[in-house]
Amino acid sequence: MSSLFDLESVVNSSVDYIDEARGPLSKEELSNERKAVISMAPNTKKSFLRSISFLSRIVPSLNRVNLSFEKGVNPNELSSPTKPVIYVANHASNLDSLLIGTQLFRNDLPFPIFAAGNNLFKSNSVKTLLNYGGAFELERSFPDDNGAYVTRLNSFLKASLNANTPILFFPEGTRSRKGSINTFQKGLLSMILDIYLSNLTQNQTIDDLTFVPLGITYTAVGEEASFLEDKNSRAVKSNIFKDFLKLSFGLKPVYLHVGTPVSAKEYILSRKKQLKVLRRVLASDYVPKIDASNEFFTVGKHKFSQIRRVLKSIKGKTEPAHLQDLVNLFEYHVPSQKHRKYFISDVFADDMLINLRETVPVLEDHVRDYVIVEIMKKKKHYAVPLRKWSKRVDQIMNSLDDFGYKIISSETSKETYLNSLKENDEIYRTYNQIHVRESARFEFYGSRITTLLKLKGKPGIKN
Repeated sequence: MSSLFDLESVVNSSVDYIDEARGPLSKEELSNERKAVISMAPNTKKSFLRSISFLSRIVPSLNRVNLSFEKGVNPNELSSPTKPVIYVANHASNLDSLLIGTQLFRNDLPFPIFAAGNNLFKSNSVKTLLNYGGAFELERSFPDDNGAYVTRLNSFLKASLNANTPILFFPEGTRSRKGSINTFQKGLLSMILDIYLSNLTQNQTIDDLTFVPLGITYTAVGEEASFLEDKNSRAVKSNIFKDFLKLSFGLKPVYLHVGTPVSAKEYILSRKKQLKVLRRVLASDYVPKIDASNEFFTVGKHKFSQIRRVLKSIKGKTEPAHLQDLVNLFEYHVPSQKHRKYFISDVFADDMLINLRETVPVLEDHVRDYVIVEIMKKKKHYAVPLRKWSKRVDQIMNSLDDFGYKIISSETSKETYLNSLKENDEIYRTYNQIHVRESARFEFYGSRITTLLKLKGKPGIKN
């Protein structure tokens, strides 16, 4: 089976970068690093992807994924990228990578490699399928090896970006056990941005990165039962094949929405005004402490809290400027290399999190779930007035639509929805009330609506 990407070239470049960062290394050390990179890297097979694509036309679950694009997004432009594409997706299920990858491949969109936790690679058969499907193995916690693993991972990502290889990652780090979108873990995001910024000050082989938000919503996730039973359940405890079969025969739709792409280059340019303010804040009533190497300044956490408050108080874009000038600001006016990376990745991650939350489709049935929990908590009682519930559902649907979220109207009426809950013994009804027997599932699917209502359409990154 032929590979989709030039694996040998990526491995060779990765080893060269490792040798450059840690070297010079001996032949034995280089050989060991090569083996480690090969073990980590995916071996994406075209024939495997074609088989999955064919299977997706037969297996109900794969054929029930509804792909949509944000208004103004041109799929044809994404199909022929001139710069590396970074897909940023929420993580709801172990099936995310399979369903997302299948849709991208079937619709001639750039097929990515993607990070998967090493706890999923315990079985040889699963490991082979993941490798063939584009997964590279990621340690859940970085080992204490004097930075060797971090250097290896950074070098692999750098080689992949230079080869214009699309990358998919889930910045939440793990599946959401509570139904909402978790705060981003900034490990991979920091690495990718740092590679890009370092590239600009060196050989400039990467002119720009395109970040594409992907929002995926399940009518019912395959791991629903385990999540409701144990919100701390780990992926290694979940049977991927069992989840897949359950979703297949459940015939419940999945919705994948492609958000507006974000240019890393344009994003940095839009921060020019904020960076100028940052420079003034650092210069005012503060005498920087110089570390032992005399290369970087250090700044206390209280100062960065002040900086972030100032940055968040400024809105709007400024006229384009030379990108190199902005890089120089990062180099010389954000005091240390550690804080430079923290600054850009932290602010960018906050904005991307908002964008992703706006991209994930909102299902009307999940709004119905949310309202049941909302009224229960306010009344502190398991009886929910039917008329009040119906009216509140309509109010929230209208509000979320006004905020600009991707709304998926239910295929069933409210009456049919309630009847299905009754059949599943989740509720029983009287003439004018809904009596809830068990609220865990309602809380799980309604939790994301809670987050969206708190955001109230708060803008993230707008191009």
